[in-house]
Amino acid sequence: MADGSQAQLAISHLNGHKLLGKPVRITLSKHQNVQLPREGQEDQGLTKDYRNSPLHRFKKPFSKNFQNIFPPSATLHLSNIPPSITEDDLKMLFSSNGGIVKGFKFFQKDRKMALIQMGSVEEAIQALIDLHNHDLGENHHLRVSFLKSTI
Repeated sequence: MADGSQAQLAISHLNGHKLLGKPVRITLSKHQNVQLPREGQEDQGLTKDYRNSPLHRFKKPFSKNFQNIFPPSATLHLSNIPPSITEDDLKMLFSSNGGIVKGFKFFQKDRKMALIQMGSVEEAIQALIDLHNHDLGENHHLRVSFLKSTI
């Protein structure tokens, strides 16, 4: 995390939520920094540096994205949807991992964005993990985030 407040926010939002049927437990580490492996040294997949990832929505200080950090909920905000993708396409995609889609709504003025409500918070968490950055074709990668309201 960039700072202690981001770490605390992650803990408060994620700690105790279920994933794969078990509660996730998150605590602060005793370590102040993550020691990344040296160039050419094997890390066994235990560490990853996301600082330069195109999926990192919180790189820019004071970005408006900071206002949209919400705890897990059953309702997800979808963005970067290409014009060729239909409601049925998205419902099928989000139910493909066993989740139940309870509601769906494209934004009225911008069909590049939509809201989708899953059957439970746990299903929504799994859908976000599985489908954020999913390739929808036409050079569009789906963006998925939690939403504080319902459909």
